[in-house]
Amino acid sequence: MKIAIIGTGVQALKRIGVIKQFAEDEIVFIASSDPKRASLIAKKHNIASYGSQLDLLSRKDIEAIVVCATTDKHFQSCLDGINLGMHILCEKPLTKTVTEAKDLIIKANKKKVLLKCGFNHRHYPGISVAKGFVDGLKFGKILSIRCNYGICGREHFNHEWRANPGNTMGGQLVEQGLHAVDLFHFFGLEIESVFCVASNLHYKTTPIEDNAVLIGKCKNNIICSLNTSFTEWINNFDFHINFESGYVKVIGLGPSYGGHSVEYLRRDFRAPFKKSVITYNPTDISFFNEWSEFKKEINDFKNGKRSVNDIAPIKALEVVEKAYKSSALNKSIKLC
Repeated sequence: MKIAIIGTGVQALKRIGVIKQFAEDEIVFIASSDPKRASLIAKKHNIASYGSQLDLLSRKDIEAIVVCATTDKHFQSCLDGINLGMHILCEKPLTKTVTEAKDLIIKANKKKVLLKCGFNHRHYPGISVAKGFVDGLKFGKILSIRCNYGICGREHFNHEWRANPGNTMGGQLVEQGLHAVDLFHFFGLEIESVFCVASNLHYKTTPIEDNAVLIGKCKNNIICSLNTSFTEWINNFDFHINFESGYVKVIGLGPSYGGHSVEYLRRDFRAPFKKSVITYNPTDISFFNEWSEFKKEINDFKNGKRSVNDIAPIKALEVVEKAYKSSALNKSIKLC
């Protein structure tokens, strides 16, 4: 499969490294507003050509594109790909607004092309184990889910594109928190209302929040909560699912998080606490697994096994969009 990459940032380099592990796939074009950087990356990774996004519009040989541009460019980049009949993997969030995301999904469905949002967190081994507990009802029904997710903020974050409101939907809540919101949905929660507090406590020269707390009231009175921070000062991921008769917790996302593991425990009122722990190779394989799934889903579209795109990107954006509204109005906001 011949592929084009849009963007030359950190995520683009991650995606290039993963795609090169698949012998049957070839990156043939890289699009960027910075031709010098595009040239250097193309040369380093043996990519045949580079140019602007306008140059991409004239290519007829490309089957799929990977959108790694700034968020404000996601909508047009994906729209161009859809109009050209290309399958698309776009970094999250899919767009800056729910309205734009819905528009893209409708257009992709009409064109019968795959439009996939990059929710790589679904593809960590520990998350897969937790999913098995949920789907198999091994500990009964879910009572609550809480997630603590934060990183050590970069020294000059307030000068990066992510700190510019023109480039993105928001700050830490959408940057990392969106992954947690998607996982809430992935584990079957139906969020009905949200209350959120978001603030920029440290990087005060930008209006983008560096900390946020979200509480979701879900169907059947299940509670989900998220505390996401850019001022954690040490990378941290802790995803804890409480069931009727036990818990499962996914810890870490690889080397910079101190590893990756899953622990679980069945409730026993008469015995000492005895949890089981599975520790995984710290190498991050989530992007590799996600690319494998992307390829499979393309084949499903080609073979007629599937013709409708997943609305997960819309559902996650709806929650975050309502959460920002909740923070601004200081009240709980219903989703439906």
